[in-house]
Amino acid sequence: MIIEIFSAPVLLVAAATTAAIAVLGTLGNLLAVVALLRSMKLRRPSTYYIVNLAVSNIPVCILAMPLLTTVCVQALTVDKVLVPKPVLHGVAALGFISNQAELHTICVLSFNRVLAMFKPRQYQRLVQIRAYRYVLVLLWLYSVGMWLPLICGWLGELEVSEKDLFVIISKKSKTMRRIFLFFAFTLPLVFSLVCHLLLVCKVVESIQKNICQTTEHLETVNVNSTEAGQCRQDLQKSFLTAGTVTGFLDETLSTSDKIKSAHM
Repeated sequence: MIIEIFSAPVLLVAAATTAAIAVLGTLGNLLAVVALLRSMKLRRPSTYYIVNLAVSNIPVCILAMPLLTTVCVQALTVDKVLVPKPVLHGVAALGFISNQAELHTICVLSFNRVLAMFKPRQYQRLVQIRAYRYVLVLLWLYSVGMWLPLICGWLGELEVSEKDLFVIISKKSKTMRRIFLFFAFTLPLVFSLVCHLLLVCKVVESIQKNICQTTEHLETVNVNSTEAGQCRQDLQKSFLTAGTVTGFLDETLSTSDKIKSAHM
């Protein structure tokens, strides 16, 4: 009995939440795709990856979330899942493939930014629309290929679980399951995290370098050492208090304008 596992309020909240995600997620991702494709300022080669992120979320919002809402409503009203198993299996496959495409698109985007910051010359050579298209095709093929171990039963049989209200993998080999989960989820997340840490380190290094260059410039234009030191402290303070890189740049420009006006 599903109602013995999930209480009526839980099922009601789950149904309302998944329905809201379906509507808002579909509208948000469609608007993102339209904005990215229609805006000339945003139309860059790397835009293909961002559009692919939104596209990979659309099937989940259009199919998986409404289906989960339906399952919750059925569990709440008739206390069982009436959706045919082939439909659940098909939507689960589409959701998994879309999820893999999204995760690996984030990996590609992260590596793209790292390459642009650390190897700008090599990056310029690789920035070609054709290359981006090839990467996206390979990315989707890889995502589809990641479903093969599941559909072939290498990790266990797919079955509909009333306890989870969706398709799960029956227990078979824990080692194989762990290896699969590592390559499907853990490795992409760790790779993206490492790339973003490298980006943060590079941004901090660039900001500190700009602070030193600004201080040296002030010292060369007849600004005394006390005022130059105060400028350096103001720049460092703005770096520590700014919540984002954009905020830091705004704070830096504001500090520079004050110093210039004081010595005109």
